[in-house]
Amino acid sequence: TRASFSSKVFISKSIKNEIYVQGKNSNHFELLLKKINEEVKSLNGHEHYENLEIIPLHTDVSFVNNSNELDIEAFKNWRTEYKDAIFILEDGNVYEPNSSPSGRSGGAFKVSREVEKMSKSKYNVVNPDDICEQYGADTLRMYEMFLGPLEQAKPWNTAGITGVHGFLKKLWKLYHSPFEG
Repeated sequence: TRASFSSKVFISKSIKNEIYVQGKNSNHFELLLKKINEEVKSLNGHEHYENLEIIPLHTDVSFVNNSNELDIEAFKNWRTEYKDAIFILEDGNVYEPNSSPSGRSGGAFKVSREVEKMSKSKYNVVNPDDICEQYGADTLRMYEMFLGPLEQAKPWNTAGITGVHGFLKKLWKLYHSPFEG
């Protein structure tokens, strides 16, 4: 695939952190811009990344592994508007889809995680119908009661739902199993 003239460029977490610490006038930032321009020029013959704006991008956690590395191909398939995007990896190299059997060109694309309120725009919504189907409505109701007031922000944790479900199963068994004395 060729990058379009309006391709997005994503940079890995440590490179972004270094730019924030050293500032946009740092040598590292200038080298990054030069590398991006060379990559874009090799793809479409135009050099057009004079100004680079760093904005956070929210992704579904299902595309991030335990090492906080993004599965770039799954992300591109999910967000098709970024299918021509350029990804600068942790080692400073540009991501190439088929450069190795693992699909990685030697580096990783690191991301950071943040605990936030659930929001469709941040792709961190849990469907209550799925929870009810898997654990039952009573489990969901009880879990929400343990979280506290609904108007307060609190982290959602499916491990907590599993714990409440286990508690309810034991409580049910206590009252509905034959007494052995």
